Amino acid sequence: MENRQVAQELINDGAFIIPLFPNSKKNNDTDILDRIYPATAVGENDNIGMNLGLSGIYALDGDSTD
Repeated sequence: MENRQVAQELINDGAFIIPLFPNSKKNNDTDILDRIYPATAVGENDNIGMNLGLSGIYALDGDSTD
């Protein structure tokens, strides 16, 4: 499935996506936390991130001392 199709499906499911550089977790947009991106903002080789705050999703990332 093409990246834009995946992004559009996430948007259709209520998620707010973030286009990211290929093979990266980065995006040069300074308004990344507030901007609402359309699926068309995702390039052919881009990664797709999700704005958890706008999407109303909470994530826990627990670390252990081991």
